[in-house]
Amino acid sequence: MFYEPLPGEWGISPPLTIAAPQLVVTKTGPATMNLGQWGQFGIDVRNTGLSDAWDVKVLDRLPDGATGGMCNMTPEVLGARVFADDGVTPVPGKGPLVPGTDFWLSYSGAPACELTFTSLTSAGVIGPNERLIVTYRTQLDADSQDGATLTNVAGAIQWFNGDSSISGRQPYTRTLTTAHPGRSTTRTHTPLRWTSRATSSRRPSRTAPQA
Repeated sequence: MFYEPLPGEWGISPPLTIAAPQLVVTKTGPATMNLGQWGQFGIDVRNTGLSDAWDVKVLDRLPDGATGGMCNMTPEVLGARVFADDGVTPVPGKGPLVPGTDFWLSYSGAPACELTFTSLTSAGVIGPNERLIVTYRTQLDADSQDGATLTNVAGAIQWFNGDSSISGRQPYTRTLTTAHPGRSTTRTHTPLRWTSRATSSRRPSRTAPQA
């Protein structure tokens, strides 16, 4: 019988990969918007990490400035659901999220103009290579000027690697920033155009596994 290491000697464990959820957010919207018409927007939260992301909080800062904005009206959520990596295939056991049960939504008007979405149940857990897609609609403020470019920033600002029953679960927090935005700019004949930016979380915190 052969022992490696020999009894009483120090051993070296194989390389260890520390799993952590890592979220990347993309914001999409209509090519153009006009006063008095609805514009539909999508927030796509993709988990590129190696473990589940629980209780995900997404912050969407809507535009509000001298040339107009989308701040006066409370956005209306049309749907929220976790999909497979293709963004189309439903994930078994994860149906459409129910407002007030599966997710919590709040909106703060001027001067903040912030929409906050927080998932609450296992139906909203984003597994590795899964996407949480939230769709909502809103309208332009009445003072929006023709030819204005409106910039809008969205990103995941908090999530966890386990459910709330786990006292030692690891939190991950980010500050909403435009440092690494995903951008979509309209270039059409309609005078009013908007720009969408989404922050991406690229550096998840790491902790060593507990003994």
